[in-house]
Amino acid sequence: MTVPGELDKVPIKVVPIYFEPVVEFEPLEPETVVEPEQKDAPRRSTRIVGALSLLGAVVAAVLTGVGVAVASGGAYDAGTVIAWVAIVLSAVAVLGGLVAAVARWGRPWGIAAVIVGVAANPWVLATVLGALAG
Repeated sequence: MTVPGELDKVPIKVVPIYFEPVVEFEPLEPETVVEPEQKDAPRRSTRIVGALSLLGAVVAAVLTGVGVAVASGGAYDAGTVIAWVAIVLSAVAVLGGLVAAVARWGRPWGIAAVIVGVAANPWVLATVLGALAG
């Protein structure tokens, strides 16, 4: 083991750093790049999903009204069948509207289909009216 003592003074070594000389260039003229015109490829219209969903919701609303009118006339079996068709059609319209709204395939149409489809569902109407009746 060594005993620390006085430190020897050692000269600092300086390592020279060599820089590359800066070469100045004449400024270049900016090149104008002409991009070829892009031809618009025919896009398939994907708004059809939202529009068909809204159409299905409107048909379900009409069927709900027809089912209520038929059942009010005394034909309960026919009114029940029409109500079931309206329930299935409105559920399909709501699902299609949700898909259209999320996937942007006719988003406004899809949102409208969801609203109309829920309002046109006979089961939802019977549940809401039963809850309001007390």
